[in-house]
Amino acid sequence: MNVNKIMSFGSMFFTIVLIAFGMLKYSSGQTRAGAFYLIGGLGFFIVFLSYKRKEKNR
Repeated sequence: MNVNKIMSFGSMFFTIVLIAFGMLKYSSGQTRAGAFYLIGGLGFFIVFLSYKRKEKNR
C-alpha cells in the first residue's frame, strides 16, 4: 500500500469523523464549535480530493 492511498484513506476517515462530530456539536447547541469541526472536515475532504487526483494522474 503506497503513501498516497494511506493519506487518502486517513483524510477520508478524519473527514467523516469531523463532520459527524461537528453535526453532533451543532445539534446540541454549540453552534460555533460545530461550525469549526465542519470546516475542519471540509479541509480534510479537500486533502482527500487532492490525493485522489494525484493517484489518478499516475
